[in-house]
Amino acid sequence: MATIALPRARVGDTIRMLASGVGDPQPVAVSAVTSGRSLAPPAPVRLRATRRGDGGLDVRWVRRSRLGWRWGDDGDAPLGEERERYRVTIGDGTGALVIESDAATLTVPAATLPSLARHVAVCQLGTFAASATTISLIEGE
Repeated sequence: MATIALPRARVGDTIRMLASGVGDPQPVAVSAVTSGRSLAPPAPVRLRATRRGDGGLDVRWVRRSRLGWRWGDDGDAPLGEERERYRVTIGDGTGALVIESDAATLTVPAATLPSLARHVAVCQLGTFAASATTISLIEGE
């Protein structure tokens, strides 16, 4: 298996690859659509949204990084992006509240929360692409 470096402009293109091994009379061809997944940071983990006594919401999660696969005992994973930024969505549909945060925590006042919100979703906004979204139910309902 080899890594193939493709320019970012090729994301979404169909590429054709050929592979051959010892004794193969001719190469085997396969086509694939480039997704650009390697450009995006991994999705946040351990998402937890807890209703506060005043009706507000505390949201916390753990950032992951393409650069920090080894877990150090004395610190967080290195960022691996130009800056730390997240998109937090509370609720769904047209009534959803979307907030950007520059930290892996967010406190939302009760007055700004959608009335029927039952879940929270978070994705990390990387330098080149957004991560997959992590979803959690709101605790304390």
